[in-house]
Amino acid sequence: SALTQRDDMRQVREQLEEAEKQVEELTMWIKRLAHSLRNARPNSKLHGAAMNYLSRKGLISVEDVLR
Repeated sequence: SALTQRDDMRQVREQLEEAEKQVEELTMWIKRLAHSLRNARPNSKLHGAAMNYLSRKGLISVEDVLR
C-alpha cells in the first residue's frame, strides 16, 4: 500500500541521513588524527596519504589538504 511505501521511504531516508552523519564524523576524526600525526612525525607520508584519500573521495576540499 501507499502508506507502507511511505513508511519504507522514510526509514530509508533516516538510515541515509544517519550514514551521512557517521561519514562526516569519521572524516573529522581522520583529519584530526592525520594532523596530529603530521605534528608528531613530520617525515611520515601517512598524513598526506590520508588527506589525499579524503580529497579523492570528495570528503574534504583541496584547501583542507593544503593546510
